[in-house]
Amino acid sequence: MQFRQFNRFYTNIMGYIGRHVLETEFSLPEGRLLHELGKNAPCTMKSISDELQMDAGYLSRIIKKFESMGLLTKTRSETDGRAQVLTLTEAGRRCVDEVNRASSAQIEKLLEPVPEEAREVLLRDMAEIEALLSSGKGL
Repeated sequence: MQFRQFNRFYTNIMGYIGRHVLETEFSLPEGRLLHELGKNAPCTMKSISDELQMDAGYLSRIIKKFESMGLLTKTRSETDGRAQVLTLTEAGRRCVDEVNRASSAQIEKLLEPVPEEAREVLLRDMAEIEALLSSGKGL
């Protein structure tokens, strides 16, 4: 119950419950995809689907939307004709940069009233939570 309460608190405080994230036109899954493309593009649809654990059909719809917005291109892999390679366009890279700046600003604003010592504790505890949940141990 406490885990679910924290999850609700966190998604609310970060503004993830609303239709769009960071006052952009993007939903949370779209924002996550943009973030991953910013880190990994060019990459295959399969690798992004695996990384985000996102349904391939849903991912495909978002990619089509991004293509129509001019944010990315999709081409066949030269090494595997079945694979689709995703590459950000210049507009896509600018969009990723804007979303990253908005995210950083949101976090800075959220942490502004938190004393420096408490921030260090918070970040350490967040790293511990991530480590425990990633390893599957300790819970």
